[in-house]
Amino acid sequence: MKVDGQSTIGKGVDLTFDNGIDAFASIIKRPCTLDEAINKGEKLLRRAAEDAMRMIMVGTRLRPPMAA
Repeated sequence: MKVDGQSTIGKGVDLTFDNGIDAFASIIKRPCTLDEAINKGEKLLRRAAEDAMRMIMVGTRLRPPMAA
């Protein structure tokens, strides 16, 4: 994905899934310049990590209990 928003996640996504990757997400929430992305990189990565952990937590709550 280009930082400038000219490309988005979507085109070719099936090839990604076909090669064993189950999910992915962009750390960029809206189109921005490369300079803006670099300057806000730490904040963007921190937020993306938090979002990923929240998704994992949701998944663990959806998992059925393991049989004894």
